[in-house]
Amino acid sequence: MKTTTAFILAAVFALCPAAPAHAHRLAPSLLEFIASDTGTIAMKWKISTFRPGGPAIRPRLPEGCKTLGPTGQEHGASSITYRSTLVCDGKLNGKRINVTGLEGSNANVLLQVRTAQGLSFRTILNGSKSSAVVPMEQNSTEVFLAYLMLGLHHISGGFDHLLFVFALVLLIGDFRRLCTTVSAFTAGHSVTLSAAALGWVAAPVDLIEIGIALSIVALAAELERQGKSPGLLSRRPWTMALLFGLLHGFGFAGALRQAGLPASDIPSALLSFNVGIELGQIAFIACVLSLRRAWNSLPWDAGSLPLHYFQAVQRTFPATLPSHAIGSIAAFWTLERVMRMIS
Repeated sequence: MKTTTAFILAAVFALCPAAPAHAHRLAPSLLEFIASDTGTIAMKWKISTFRPGGPAIRPRLPEGCKTLGPTGQEHGASSITYRSTLVCDGKLNGKRINVTGLEGSNANVLLQVRTAQGLSFRTILNGSKSSAVVPMEQNSTEVFLAYLMLGLHHISGGFDHLLFVFALVLLIGDFRRLCTTVSAFTAGHSVTLSAAALGWVAAPVDLIEIGIALSIVALAAELERQGKSPGLLSRRPWTMALLFGLLHGFGFAGALRQAGLPASDIPSALLSFNVGIELGQIAFIACVLSLRRAWNSLPWDAGSLPLHYFQAVQRTFPATLPSHAIGSIAAFWTLERVMRMIS
């Protein structure tokens, strides 16, 4: 039943929402308000250029605020930044800030506000919470929770990262080895995520995206070898997971760099963003393992129709179908990202 289980799990994953080619590029949008002592407010709206089609999301000015002069634009490698200067009738404290178009979408917006009185406020806006009221004060716990949710939202849309983790689960049957391997992967991406977000190291975004896709191709190739002579990934999975984790960490850092780090709470923000990613990863692995256990615990018997049906599936399709499916998806991402880089 091992091959059938892998086939079913691969099929379930393939039926998930297919927006994978943009997985790590779907960094959250950033809406920032910085008030000055002179009474003006600098507004920045930064949005990814790789966001797929859907309702346009845009900020709405707080009540009693208006723009001074035209809006400036800056075009980056993966984003567009709009800058405006606002004047408001009173302080930002207590005003509601809203982003239209979030309802019913999977987009996330990191809202950052710094008032003239020194208040630093951060929160995540999404489909279930499209507006927020600037409080009179905010503590470090709220900053921690905001970046925790940012990490959770980012990993939930990182389909290439999740496919990599999914392939690891299929490759490593032993639970203890799986825990060791995932821990090594976590250590690897935590290092580069922190270093890149702090600006200590840098890597070309396009090459990182291609490398992430190729890491999944490598895992698919190792899955293909199961039952034959094991390769390095099967013999020492934790070592290779550590190295691949270093690569994936640069992908995670893209979202954190675009969102920005709070100057007064950098350690807390880094830690909570990492924790959010790990919680999402653990939840995904738990779902996959639970599905596999539930499937294997079904009361199959020789005359059952489901067993007969899936035995027919096994005879029709090769045992390597899961590895072929994962490798094909990853190869498509690789070619797409190479073409995007050279175009």
